[in-house]
Amino acid sequence: MYWVIPASEPRALLRDWSTTLSAEYQFARFQRPEELTGREGIVDLKTHTVPMAVTLNSKNGISLRITSTYVKQDGMLLAFAGANPFLREGRFWVTDAEVVFLLPHRLGLATIGVKNLFNKGFQFQETDPITRTFAPERIVFGRISLAF
Repeated sequence: MYWVIPASEPRALLRDWSTTLSAEYQFARFQRPEELTGREGIVDLKTHTVPMAVTLNSKNGISLRITSTYVKQDGMLLAFAGANPFLREGRFWVTDAEVVFLLPHRLGLATIGVKNLFNKGFQFQETDPITRTFAPERIVFGRISLAF
């Protein structure tokens, strides 16, 4: 779901900038038999995420985006085969920010961003051992995406 406030609108936050508000709801559930919990040790895990974002877009190709995500996760995990499952519960907010620049002649985008802007610690059980869903500490990054 999103809502766009055009730059010409009297309620626009900044003159010559349009504003977009967005919100989502995501739910994931993993259930595995105790004999096959994988490296993650997941027996039964429910994760609710609610990302909410505000994006400001200028007419000259600069976008500012801040996203705060509420996360609620609970479930049963297994430390190792044969151990008793234990309960894991967690709730937290994490905030990310980005500045995106449109490259000349629309050749692509250049992004500078910060994941976990406020450097908040949290307990979160990843379901993918390779790709992190949320940054466990503040990370500053740059990215260039080219379009040909």
